[in-house]
Amino acid sequence: MKNGKQAAFGAASEVWHQLGLTKREYFAVHIATVLSVQAIAGSHNIPTEMAENVPYAAVMIADALLAELEKTFKSE
Repeated sequence: MKNGKQAAFGAASEVWHQLGLTKREYFAVHIATVLSVQAIAGSHNIPTEMAENVPYAAVMIADALLAELEKTFKSE
């Protein structure tokens, strides 16, 4: 998956606060945030479970999203 290793921000003006993030890392961070907020709102997860499950799920979802995007752009 090539696009997951590309920089998340192409323009220099956008990089100042996200320097060095790949697309995979950028997507995973946002997905983890959403998963964490949902878990806290549901308040049925304990912190140790969240610490293990949220990062794993975020990376899996980010990888699936990037793979799907790569397929979409190859077909165009």
